[in-house]
Amino acid sequence: MSYGYPTYAPPQPVVHYNHNPGRRSAPPSVHIIALLQYLGGTLMLAGAAVVAFIAFRVSQDTQIQAELAKYPEVTGYAEPVLYGVAGVLAFFALVAFFIGRKLQRGRQWARVLVIIFSMLSIAGSVYTMLAGGSVALDAGSLFFPVLTLILLNTRAARSWFSHRTW
Repeated sequence: MSYGYPTYAPPQPVVHYNHNPGRRSAPPSVHIIALLQYLGGTLMLAGAAVVAFIAFRVSQDTQIQAELAKYPEVTGYAEPVLYGVAGVLAFFALVAFFIGRKLQRGRQWARVLVIIFSMLSIAGSVYTMLAGGSVALDAGSLFFPVLTLILLNTRAARSWFSHRTW
């Protein structure tokens, strides 16, 4: 018998348990790497804008077109190639922004990807140094990849990517 009462239970509020409510953000080491990703993406986006502007100038300036006419093998290709380069730079800038954000959100795949790229960059710099390149320039190119490896492998960063807390 129902006696006029509903036969279903009213919905209960959903309770979310956060194991550590004080840690909603990534540790400082991860924020530094994410900021470097954002900075790199911004620089690539600025480079894409500069290359696109150069492509626009090539199409509009008759003096540049007269200079290019001296080289018939590149006469019709300069503008599309420059726009293509600008598009590729803009695409990789967006990828850098995306990876930076995923690092801040604690996605393990983003951490692994950045670590792999850092290790490849270190290997390339060491190879260039051993092959007779400029030692000072190559030692400088080791700074950011080594910094990335160190900061993404701190205890707090590993905990952030594994448990979303630190």
